[in-house]
This record gives sequence, structure tokens and C-alpha cells, in this order.
Amino acid sequence: MTPTRRILAGFFVAAALLVPFVVPVPGSLERMQPLRSLGVIAHWGLPCALTLLLWSRGPLRGRLFAAAAAAWLLTAGCELVQGFVGRHPRWEDAGVDLAGVVSAVGWVLARVRGRRAAYALVLAGFALVPYLLRDLPGIVRGSRLAQARFPLLADFEDDREFALLGDNDEGGGVFWVGAGAGSSSRVLNLRAEAGDVYPGVVIRGLPRDWSAWRTLAFDARLAGAGAEELTVRLDDFQGRSDPVWIGESFRLGPQWTRCAMDLQAARSRDGARTFRLDDIDSMLFFLSRPEGDVTVQLDNITLE
Repeated sequence: MTPTRRILAGFFVAAALLVPFVVPVPGSLERMQPLRSLGVIAHWGLPCALTLLLWSRGPLRGRLFAAAAAAWLLTAGCELVQGFVGRHPRWEDAGVDLAGVVSAVGWVLARVRGRRAAYALVLAGFALVPYLLRDLPGIVRGSRLAQARFPLLADFEDDREFALLGDNDEGGGVFWVGAGAGSSSRVLNLRAEAGDVYPGVVIRGLPRDWSAWRTLAFDARLAGAGAEELTVRLDDFQGRSDPVWIGESFRLGPQWTRCAMDLQAARSRDGARTFRLDDIDSMLFFLSRPEGDVTVQLDNITLE
């Protein structure tokens, strides 16, 4: 193969390594939360391979750090394009790209240039992958449990469901699972402080089709004196890219209250489209700017 052909071949291989970052992901795949988590592997492996490719051939051949910088700028820059192809740009992914580049640099320094201490760079870059995937086994187990006991969504008695719980990205607050008041059963506690904007807890990885059910019901109380308003919000898959959601607010006191939301009658908060009850992506419970420190308890979340 002539030098020109080698350069052209390298160019096409480099372009192929970037394609996964800028093409739309089929909706059926993106709906699988465990599969979304595995994207970490691509964000580490492809920049690593691109760095080695740019270093080994083309105009940056032999210029390790220039090849590394170019590889990271190209892969991280793809985040700017993703918003135009129906994907969700995440600058955290650019950090994983950088870890892949660092591993490639360490590999070349250790294997080619004889700097054995550079293996530490390889390990440091790769260590980010298992760290970011640490919750994946729990998510898989929790999702299988949710499928098996549907339409029960959560009762907090099985440790496997805890991996499906997460913080509300838009607010403060902390949550934990513990014994309920006057009962040996466990409940979800959501603790918020004065000044928190929308403290809440989100549940993902549940079965997606709720269209056959009329009501979302759950038990809730305020652990202490006074009253507080709790809102439950449902987002469908398309809601990941638009403001459409449905929800209802409930006034809580210190006594356990059975709250019920009529799913079939609920209207989306933005009338741009019809909310998809057959494609639920997440369920969020949150408080709206609490005036003081409060704790809300939740239990027995189910469809009826």
C-alpha cells in the first residue's frame, strides 16, 4: 500500500471511530437503561483507539501528545453535534473520552518508549470505566424485580429496588430507606432543608407501559408537625427532550394518607403533544421550595 493510500485508509478509519458519537441511537435501544450505561465503554475505547491511530499514521504520526490532543478535541467536540441528531450532550462523557486518551498515551509511553511507570496512566484512565459502571449490576437486578412484581412499583422491602432510586438533578434533598413510623416495614424518606429548590427522588428502570391502568397510588406522610405539598411527576421517553410531563400535588400532614393520581384524566403540563402512558421513562417525587427542614415518607407505590 502506498503512503497516500495508507493515509486515506487511516482517515476513513478515524471517521468510522467518530461515527458512533454523532449518529442517532435507535429509540428501542436508548430505552434500555442498562444499555445506556454501557455507553461508557464506547466513550473510553473509541478515543483510546483514535489516539493510537493518529499517532501511528497520518500528519500526526510519531507526535504522541499532538495526536492525543486531536483525538480528545474530536471526540469531545462530538458532544456539540449530538443535540442536532436527537441525542443528549453530556460533558461528563467528554471526561470519559479524556480517560481513554490518557490510557492510550500511557500505553505508548510504556510499550514503545520503555517508560514502565507510564502503565499507571493506563490503569488510571481505565479505572474510570468500572467506577462509572459500578451501579449497572444493581440496575439490572432492580429492573428485573420491577418487571416481576408489576403493577407494584415500589414498597422498599427488597434491597434490589434501591438501585433504581436517584436524586432529582434539579434540586437538593437527600433520601434513604428506613423503618416507618409505628411499623416494622421500610419506607422511603426524603429529607429537604429550607432553601432547597425542588428536592426530590426519582425512580427509573420500571416497566414502561402503564396505559392499561387507571390510577397511580401511594402512601405518604410528613414526618413531623405541620403540612407540606408533595408533587409526583411522570415523564415519558420523549420528555427527555421536551417539557411535556404529567403530575399532581398532594397536601400532606403527619398522618399517613393514601394519595391517588388519575392517569387517564391527567393532562400534560405543556399541550404541545399527547403524553405517552405506554412509554413511561421516570417517576419523580419532589417538594416545592420548603420553608423549613422537612422529611416526607413514601410507601406502597402501585398502579390500580
